Amino acid sequence: MYIDTGHYIVAVVVTDIFGNESEKSEPAFVSIPAFPIVRVLIANKILSPTNLNIKRGFGVNFVNLDELTKIEGHQFVSDTPGGFDSGLLLYGDSSVVYFPVLGLYKFHCSEHPDVEIEKGLISVSD
Repeated sequence: MYIDTGHYIVAVVVTDIFGNESEKSEPAFVSIPAFPIVRVLIANKILSPTNLNIKRGFGVNFVNLDELTKIEGHQFVSDTPGGFDSGLLLYGDSSVVYFPVLGLYKFHCSEHPDVEIEKGLISVSD
């Protein structure tokens, strides 16, 4: 059952090593994003995908799996001043940025601003 606070009520089912199931009597509250999230990976200094078409309210999860830049990391920022900023992502880190406003968002890695394969475009529509 959906609750408008962005949480779901779920029944917790415990299964023992013999396959016997027992349901916990009290519901558990699990935090689940209210909008879908699209993953963008950086690995070997290559961003994938570089161009996204998402719906308003969706999130983009920037994930750093780049072993080549373990020390300096990556930070994805909007080319538009005052736009989004993923924060510095070291190897293994991730950050979700939500897009509640329609538009085109060009972005780049502020740690490697001249590397073309670390640039992208997010198109947000209804």
